[in-house]
Amino acid sequence: ADIRDRVAECAATAAGEGSLLTQLAAFTSELGRLGAAEPALMKMVVTARIDHHRGVHRHEAAASIVSTVHAFYDSVVVDAVRRGE
Repeated sequence: ADIRDRVAECAATAAGEGSLLTQLAAFTSELGRLGAAEPALMKMVVTARIDHHRGVHRHEAAASIVSTVHAFYDSVVVDAVRRGE
């Protein structure tokens, strides 16, 4: 699996939690596990997010990672609002 798939797996696991707070905590925890298991992958995730916020576009893989992270945040917040959190 590529890095985007690994981040998507972290997001899918976290999305299954019951509340926004536990979803965010689970996502952070899952990314932490990914970073501990494969530090180079985590470095790429962090670099992609930093570059995105700086307006730097290095390659399509980085944009895909950022898109996956943003999609997770968007979906859990929308779901939390629907649940009245």
